[in-house]
Amino acid sequence: PLKNDRFVINKSRYDSIDCYISTDNTLKPEYNDLDLVYDKKIFEKLVNNGVDELMARHISHLFIRDPLIIFKETLNQGDNVSDHFENIQSTNWQTMRFKPPPPDSNIGWRVEFRSMEVQISDFENAAFAVFIVLLTRVILSYGLNFYIPISKVDENMGIAHKRDAVLLEKFWFRKNVFQNDPKNGT
Repeated sequence: PLKNDRFVINKSRYDSIDCYISTDNTLKPEYNDLDLVYDKKIFEKLVNNGVDELMARHISHLFIRDPLIIFKETLNQGDNVSDHFENIQSTNWQTMRFKPPPPDSNIGWRVEFRSMEVQISDFENAAFAVFIVLLTRVILSYGLNFYIPISKVDENMGIAHKRDAVLLEKFWFRKNVFQNDPKNGT
């Protein structure tokens, strides 16, 4: 049992994502197959105030960690300022991040893809960024389904860290990515 902390945290704040939060009908509950550690009090408060369970679990999971940086002038800003949330949100550097719009902005919700490494040149970094944008457009246009259980995502990340993994190792992928395919499976 814990004596000095409230949570046993299974992953680093620099690791792969911990859960899916989509309401898409292709996301099956069994894909969120990890025992997600989250703050139950925050979860209940969010759900009681109309936040759906997947989003409430994701946000309350972010709050299991202490912020890395706290500025004295931002401590007493009240409940209507998003700086407290952004302080926690921005100190979790996982492979993807769901970003709410800034206050008083019309830019909408965003998903931030966070690459694992910097490429050798500026050109390669730019090419990688453009590739990700094009890939998301293809996924959305064709309705592709790349969901696999989060435990398999973690396994893939562990394998990917090995030298020459792309050439020497095997990774988990879906067999059929088309949503209308009756043989759709992992």
